[in-house]
Amino acid sequence: MNKQPEIIKELLDNSPITFLDVGSSGGITDLPGLAKYTNVIGFEPNKDEFEKLQNEITTRHYLHKRGVRKLPKFKNKKFLPYALFKSNGSEILYVTKSQGTTSILKPNFEFLNTLKLTSWIEGYKIISEQQVQTISLDQVIKKYELEHIDFLKLDTQGSEYDILNVSQLNKKMISIIKTEAEVVSLYERQGLLHDISKLLYDNGFSLIDLQLKPLRHLNQHFPYSKYRLGWTDAIFIQDNIEIQKNEFHFVKQALILAELGFVDLCGHLLKRVSIITEKDKNQLLTYYGDYPNVKLRQKIFMKGLKAIKNNFWIKKIVSPLR
Repeated sequence: MNKQPEIIKELLDNSPITFLDVGSSGGITDLPGLAKYTNVIGFEPNKDEFEKLQNEITTRHYLHKRGVRKLPKFKNKKFLPYALFKSNGSEILYVTKSQGTTSILKPNFEFLNTLKLTSWIEGYKIISEQQVQTISLDQVIKKYELEHIDFLKLDTQGSEYDILNVSQLNKKMISIIKTEAEVVSLYERQGLLHDISKLLYDNGFSLIDLQLKPLRHLNQHFPYSKYRLGWTDAIFIQDNIEIQKNEFHFVKQALILAELGFVDLCGHLLKRVSIITEKDKNQLLTYYGDYPNVKLRQKIFMKGLKAIKNNFWIKKIVSPLR
């Protein structure tokens, strides 16, 4: 395993990354390699889930899905029992059978009932309602005196557009946004991917990644069928960070992108940086280019598993014809 370059410590030890994790149920797992140089604030309005976060209670299944063995140890970490939303006040939190679908927006059962019945669909069943306190992103920035947000992660089940549609968005306060975004309305009155994209592009961001998730309507399995898009994890970056005013914001953006796997883009951005030597830049790119978080073995295993699965279905189709 490559040793982390010393330049990362030199850059971030006294100027840590500011990370807001909105929808922290299960634990905060992003940026594990930069955790000791990161101050993170997590938001979780569900009372039971908030208590688990305070006590660092999670599950092996949750950690495995996110590609980590344990919760990262951040430089500073605090959790707030608020639902980030478009304004300060209170809203009903619809607690569902699956914690991963709990939201302050009501599930859109008119559409959900058209999908294949799975445990995931059953997870949208509302089991209780909680009155929760809401706070806007503008108010968070003001209350906690945040000069800049290096990384904002949103996973709030449909309310991401409402959270982002605030005045601070156009003040270049945020470097990178990783957000879940639906392509179809899984919740009532929610903003969709195209709404979020337009809002962010209008405010100087550009889209660099989509991890698309499909939906199925029928119970039958069609090995060669394409399926409609349901939602995605999208990453946007602020293109207009004023490097001459604070080069550290720009450097942090590049390092976070490398941590997220965008080594090429990191290298491209570092070309504009003067506070790092060419030697240190090359060390960073070499380190991240062979980063242990790539999980090569896991990728090979999943490809092999997919090949076995595809081979099974081919045999199942072909055998009746023989």
